Amino acid sequence: MDFFDFIFGKKEDKNPKEQVSSKNEKVNENKPFPPVEPSRQANDVSTRPANSGISPIEQYVKESVADLKKHTELSTKDLEAEAIYLAAFLYMKGSYQIDFELDYFSEGLLDNIPSGDYAVADKVFSYMMKYGEGYYGSEEADYGIDGYKMNIQMCSDYGSYIKNYFMRAHKIGSGEDFTVFSSPRNCLWIAGIKSIDSPTQREIYYKFDKGNFEFMIPPYNPLVTGTVKKVDDSTLRCESNDGRRTFVFHYDGAIKPDLLNYIEMYRNDKGDMVSYHKDKEDNSVSLDHIARGEGFEYNFHKMFCTLKRKGQRFGSLFIMEEPIKNNLTADLSYSNGKLSLDLPEIDLIRERGGINIDSHFEVTGTFEEDSFDSNSTCYKLSSNGIEVKVICKRSKIFSFVEIPVLGSINPQYRGYDTLELELDLTK
Repeated sequence: MDFFDFIFGKKEDKNPKEQVSSKNEKVNENKPFPPVEPSRQANDVSTRPANSGISPIEQYVKESVADLKKHTELSTKDLEAEAIYLAAFLYMKGSYQIDFELDYFSEGLLDNIPSGDYAVADKVFSYMMKYGEGYYGSEEADYGIDGYKMNIQMCSDYGSYIKNYFMRAHKIGSGEDFTVFSSPRNCLWIAGIKSIDSPTQREIYYKFDKGNFEFMIPPYNPLVTGTVKKVDDSTLRCESNDGRRTFVFHYDGAIKPDLLNYIEMYRNDKGDMVSYHKDKEDNSVSLDHIARGEGFEYNFHKMFCTLKRKGQRFGSLFIMEEPIKNNLTADLSYSNGKLSLDLPEIDLIRERGGINIDSHFEVTGTFEEDSFDSNSTCYKLSSNGIEVKVICKRSKIFSFVEIPVLGSINPQYRGYDTLELELDLTK
């Protein structure tokens, strides 16, 4: 999973009829983030009534949700993203990273809201509960109020992600001109050999105009621009302006959007290639053996580590290997009621997380069917504070593991008591 996936989580949308009361809940705005000097003094201009009789910050959220509804049906996932990017835009507007305008707001509205102040931007989340039509509650607000700050502080080019979001979700600028290629599968190739086959869904936006092209995969990859270099009956080759990317579009017989079969993205700066495919793989992989109580052994080549507080969806991502170096694997096995987990890179986990943790774990228990999302099968085992989920989605197996830890010596992770591992990419 890419870093920014953590923003949107993995849960089903709420039923608004069951969540009406959550819109009136309050958000804790006293989060432990370092102060940032505001670009303008925020003497509560954002809470002064606008011409409509409500404050500019409330009007900002209200108008943005109304515009979002013109392009899509509201959902919890969409509103989580909307709130985070609205708050981030407010905080960063006026900086060199925000080189675009949001033209769907009332004239002069944005001028009445100060930038560079977390206390102002935080108000987006309480108003999103009011205008989210039951899909957005205090839980989403709590995650979002931490998430947008973390993104701003950890991503040096976050402005490009913000721009991509508004182009995609609100069709600002030239966003409405993009063609969308929906890819349910992508593969990593090294030296012509397929190293990774991932079932991660990607929505790829691209367009061609008089020999030029634009390409983006929001929210993960910022906008890439370049020129078309070669065209024949069934392929189209493009080079990015910075020389770091080469794209080859493969069509089935003719160059038409509905005949696009797959896209190759050569990462020239990394010496590898990622292919994005139109079709899913076969459905031969399943978790039927777990349902029957049988054992298994999985060797995962990709590992993400996150420290968080127990019960929270998000935390701080501190180690990411894609794939794990030196062909090492995280090994998860189950036999006769005993589950074993062996972790690679244990010294790196200890060092970066500031935690004391073993490389080998064993617990006993049985797997029970659990929910993950509507397109997957999931089984969960919980024992001695350790929770293991094994998921099958689009013919791929991956796992989430939560392990209790005593605490980190790293001040950044103070109060975090759970190590979450996401294990992916079996071979």
